[in-house]
Amino acid sequence: PLYQRAVSIDEKALGPNHPILATRLNNLAALYFDKSDFGKAEPLYQRALATYEKSIGSEHPDFAKSLNNLAELYRVRGNYAKALPLFQRSIAVSEKTLGPDHSELANTLNNLALLYEAQGARARRIARRLCGSYDLGEDVVQTVFLYLCERRDYFPRPLTRTSPRSRATCCRSPRACC
Repeated sequence: PLYQRAVSIDEKALGPNHPILATRLNNLAALYFDKSDFGKAEPLYQRALATYEKSIGSEHPDFAKSLNNLAELYRVRGNYAKALPLFQRSIAVSEKTLGPDHSELANTLNNLALLYEAQGARARRIARRLCGSYDLGEDVVQTVFLYLCERRDYFPRPLTRTSPRSRATCCRSPRACC
């Protein structure tokens, strides 16, 4: 009730296109997300994203974070086709506005890695192959996995088939494909 009240107050006091209102909408959506009430979270995340875009533009870290939040909701719900372009756009904006070593970028990369993992664990298979038969431990494989997800030249689009032809086009180095 308190988040809803804060949204109501901000809508009246600041208007419908203020970044503070977008933050409040995002917080309320996150509350519903944490309670797994995705039906209530989704329109709030969408509205927060639209409000950020109108108020601060699409090349801002808060807009990138909002993209990531909505993408993560889609990922958790299994809607990978909607999640992937949002994660990719969030990464592009975060890299441009925050730089390559920012924690918000790392968070989005992690979420994208989870999406790829859910799409058949292709990135993990590549990481394991690159790590070879060395006993490096799961944390090293995870690091390589995240690095591969950051390298979009390995993942230009989701791989939906496992035929030899699709494997050859999945990355620039067919040798690295599994």
